[in-house]
Amino acid sequence: MNKLALAILAAILSTGLLASCTKTPPQSKIPAKIVVDSIMLSPKEVAPGQKITVTAQMSNVGGSADNFTAILYVDEVEAMREAITLSCNETRTLIWGLSESKIGQHTARLVSKTAQFTVVAPPASKKEGPPDSSYIQVDGDAGYYVGTGGKSCFYIISVHNNHETWSLKNVKLVVQGANQQWDIADLIGPLDSATFNKPSLPCGRYGINYEWQAPEEK
Repeated sequence: MNKLALAILAAILSTGLLASCTKTPPQSKIPAKIVVDSIMLSPKEVAPGQKITVTAQMSNVGGSADNFTAILYVDEVEAMREAITLSCNETRTLIWGLSESKIGQHTARLVSKTAQFTVVAPPASKKEGPPDSSYIQVDGDAGYYVGTGGKSCFYIISVHNNHETWSLKNVKLVVQGANQQWDIADLIGPLDSATFNKPSLPCGRYGINYEWQAPEEK
């Protein structure tokens, strides 16, 4: 082989070796990267046990699909979880229902995103005041007679409680000008009545004294 042929062969071999060293290696696989875009609560102020809707948006900003378990914490205690699969560049919206009974402010967390909500005590119910006298009906008869002790009167009195929930207690007959009262009934329940029949009492205009008793006082 002459010198020219050897030179040409050497050049070819040299070029081939150089080319094999400068080839770009195949691109390595880009891993998945799942992030939480946002977490929202509605409503943010609730009564104990009232439902809160949790809406979270998650995305895979990596180069590969992957599985992920989304865990929602409330005050750093696991409240719920959901397994999802996100493809490359996929975004998913998760919706949960949440409730809490403890009064005060609470924090919901999904990975590093947080949102706050508050549980408030229900307003105290307005206490019903005692009914007026229109619910009381008094029917009676009174008369007098003259005996050995002089003039005295008899009273036949019926007291009706027409209220549906409140009771009458310590119901007493009062005679004008007398310094004492006479018991008609200790208690007259809702929609109930009592009758008082008593002779030989002082004469005069009569009426009744009473107190209202609320249902919860029984």
